[in-house]
Amino acid sequence: MGYFAVIPTDNIKQIFGTLTSDKITEMSGGKIPKMTPEQASGLMGSWVVETGKPGLQGLDVVERGNNNAGRGLSQYSHSRRPGYDAARAEAISQGIDPNSAQFQMQYFADEYEGVHDPAPGKSLIGWTKVFENAPQDMTPAQASRYYTGSAQSGTGYFRPSTPHYDQRANAADQIYKMYGAGKLSTTPESPPNPYPSHIQGIPTTAVTKPVTEPSGGGNTFFGIPLPF
Repeated sequence: MGYFAVIPTDNIKQIFGTLTSDKITEMSGGKIPKMTPEQASGLMGSWVVETGKPGLQGLDVVERGNNNAGRGLSQYSHSRRPGYDAARAEAISQGIDPNSAQFQMQYFADEYEGVHDPAPGKSLIGWTKVFENAPQDMTPAQASRYYTGSAQSGTGYFRPSTPHYDQRANAADQIYKMYGAGKLSTTPESPPNPYPSHIQGIPTTAVTKPVTEPSGGGNTFFGIPLPF
């Protein structure tokens, strides 16, 4: 399997902007700290490989093989799959597109916060504190490896059985070259909360047609003004 050629879509740009601003902290109830450009690139490079989507579009994607265990942006599987499926079904019932970056990013933040934990004291992923404990001086490639971890080592956020570290590092480097090192400025001033009806935190207005192309034209994401 070769490397992915990352596509500079609106989703890539906007997700990067969210991760590298205080918005991700707000979305996760204070759990996920604002990331460095290198950290964000590492996480997003892993998302590209996890989903097989070089532009991070059409994100309600089901894993091929492995009994179709994984689904969504982080390929939620096994004990993490029921919470995703429930939130997805609720979103669809409200006319919200589960393929959208808005739904996927809010679910990512909510799951880490513990919104979808099956019971008190039974954390799905927040218990790892992988984001709070992330080193600040990582390169994009190092960040992709840190967040990936592995099932064998019991480390990381994704913890796959087959990590594909080289692919993740390559995608991370591509994203950093596109938007890192100050190339994307995100300085929101008291952005409005677009999730007044927390489902958990999912907006009640969204595109119902599956997102397979860049949204185009918009220059905000989760209330964050973008300089494009």
